[in-house]
Amino acid sequence: RARLKIVLRSKRLGFSLEATKAYLDLYDADRTNPERLLSMMQKCRQRLHELEAQRRDLEATINELRAVELSAQDDLRLLNLDPEAEFQAFMADHS
Repeated sequence: RARLKIVLRSKRLGFSLEATKAYLDLYDADRTNPERLLSMMQKCRQRLHELEAQRRDLEATINELRAVELSAQDDLRLLNLDPEAEFQAFMADHS
């Protein structure tokens, strides 16, 4: 069940099959072998570093998109339009 959750989350986040397999392999590691445990730690730290970098990139992209949306709302207001009402009407016409 835990493995299925990992696979589904990995798919939802857009991870490759190779990355998902590597993640699952961490759970299947021999936990009595010190060398294997150290290797597992190294792989965990590497993946954490990669994910933290992706999170920073996602946050930057989210912030940029919010700024663009706010700018569009401001421009609609300059045209004497209610941004939310116009958006709702737009969505109704384009769904």
